[in-house]
Amino acid sequence: MKPGDLVQWRNERIGIVVSEIFDMRPTWKDEHPAVMVWTQHGHPPYNQGKWMWLLEDIEVLSEAG
Repeated sequence: MKPGDLVQWRNERIGIVVSEIFDMRPTWKDEHPAVMVWTQHGHPPYNQGKWMWLLEDIEVLSEAG
């Protein structure tokens, strides 16, 4: 997974990856790999912005070239 990839969160929201993979909770003993994703949600007018999504919750729909 890399910046520019199109991803889907829990078969609901779709977004574009805008960061490299990082540990969402670096002070915890176990790892929680995540990425920052640009997306929109809600009803018009949509709430657009960046959110952290855990890798375990998302799948890649299309890879960036």
